[in-house]
Amino acid sequence: MNKETLDRLYKYVDVVQDLENESNARLDPHGVLPPRTVDVKIGRKYAKVFVDTRHDLRVHTFVDMNTGDILKAATWQAPAPRGVRGSIYADDYGASCITAHGARYKYNYGSG
Repeated sequence: MNKETLDRLYKYVDVVQDLENESNARLDPHGVLPPRTVDVKIGRKYAKVFVDTRHDLRVHTFVDMNTGDILKAATWQAPAPRGVRGSIYADDYGASCITAHGARYKYNYGSG
């Protein structure tokens, strides 16, 4: 793992936090509840990006620390087997492949 990967990972976490802040503003316009916070736990192969939802923790996405791929979460402990959705090396740090709830689906089934 190199410095550029770590820098991009933390920029990605900032992007996720911004999405959570926007979601918080919509769900709690009067600011009564404490904000949800985003954090990261770096493991040997993957970094787990998770959100403290005030009641529990939920996995947002995983990041492959070797390739920079953003992966959809399958469980608390592991990414989906074919879950690559984007990259932290993209110009937008992966913002186009995620929402406040996690990685976007690969296919848009609703469009004609």
